[in-house]
Amino acid sequence: MTDSQKLDCILSEVYGLKEEVQGMKEGLQETKEEVQGMKEGLQETKEEVQGMKVELQNTQEELQNTQEKVQGIQSSIQELSEKVTAIELTIENEIRDNIRCIAEGHLDLSRNLHEAMKPYEEIEIHSVKINMLETDVRELKARIS
Repeated sequence: MTDSQKLDCILSEVYGLKEEVQGMKEGLQETKEEVQGMKEGLQETKEEVQGMKVELQNTQEELQNTQEKVQGIQSSIQELSEKVTAIELTIENEIRDNIRCIAEGHLDLSRNLHEAMKPYEEIEIHSVKINMLETDVRELKARIS
């Protein structure tokens, strides 16, 4: 093999290597682009996760506010329940007894009224009898005269 053939052989190998390196460079460029795309995707994912974290925080705050409101409502319900119980006890222990006493007093008044009316009824009966007797006396006087 001559020098020129050796050089041709070396050059062809260098060109082959050059082409392989060029192919590798292209493959590396593609890989680089893919990695860049993955980085962008990862960045978007990070942003989405950050947004979700903010939403989760807001949701937790809303839940806390809701729990506070529910506790306030429960407290109000407890107060109302105590007031209703107090009203029921008042009705049961005081108002019922007072109504019973008033009813008994009314019955007594009604009896007393009837008893007080008996003499008046007797007076009316006597008044009617007197009127009848007066009429009879007038008739007798008229016959006698």
